[in-house]
Amino acid sequence: MTNGVIANDRMSRFFALFLTGLALVWLATGGTEAQDVDAHADRILRDMGEYLKTAEEFSFEVELSYDAVRADGQKILLGAASQVWIRRPDRMRTAYDGDERKTRVYFNARTITIHNLVENVYAVTEVPPNIDEALDLVFERYGFSVPVADFFASPAISVDPLEGETATV
Repeated sequence: MTNGVIANDRMSRFFALFLTGLALVWLATGGTEAQDVDAHADRILRDMGEYLKTAEEFSFEVELSYDAVRADGQKILLGAASQVWIRRPDRMRTAYDGDERKTRVYFNARTITIHNLVENVYAVTEVPPNIDEALDLVFERYGFSVPVADFFASPAISVDPLEGETATV
């Protein structure tokens, strides 16, 4: 039991560091170009991505807010909450409750199930036996992206100021 408590404490500290890194990137960019990203913030995000690629089992919760821009240019603030449970290489579960959609996604190394709670419909399809390949296939074949997958897919983060790419979080 002690090992579980230690692992959870380490994960909590890791995500606190991750969120600090996101804040640093946000402050460093301040609306400027990606090449202005602070080197320290970039390093924190890269380290977070490397850590998540090696973590065998973890879970986290995310609260999101974002602007949806209407055709007339008006911005509307939307939000969501998401919970993610991962056991690499072959188990994943997500719960996403947002203003635009409410879904559950289950992956069990053979199939991925996507449940739309609003419409009360679901789809099941066979997929490759690891999380990253399964997510890629579902996106390429059906155009469905699993909410907040950028946090746990390998590579989990992509920041390259020299090429003008920004964080995919």
